[in-house]
Amino acid sequence: MVKRLLSFLGQFLGFCAFFFVGGYWAWVRLTLEMRAMEKGESAPPLIPLWLMHVNPTHDYVLNGLVFASVLLVILLLVQALRRRLGRCTAVTLAAFVLAFLLSLAFHSGFVILTPAS
Repeated sequence: MVKRLLSFLGQFLGFCAFFFVGGYWAWVRLTLEMRAMEKGESAPPLIPLWLMHVNPTHDYVLNGLVFASVLLVILLLVQALRRRLGRCTAVTLAAFVLAFLLSLAFHSGFVILTPAS
């Protein structure tokens, strides 16, 4: 039981990290391009930026969803190779769905971390 809980927590935090990095992918791209411009080099080929319109003031960057989905496929492949699909798949999918919903709540403005003035 403790092992499954730790597995869930680790996977949930991993998915949240990928959603976070992918959500700020525009800043990562901008930083790399600015560093290349300072050195007088051309910008490195980067992963493109995919956006989805959530509401009038927010766009959801789909790069986090793509990164986390790739991690999900890798985890499911490892579980399939270890022949643990029956027991572990539900935990992995629950971690992915909860991380996605938390990411969507943050990016759509439902969860605000700063106090209102």
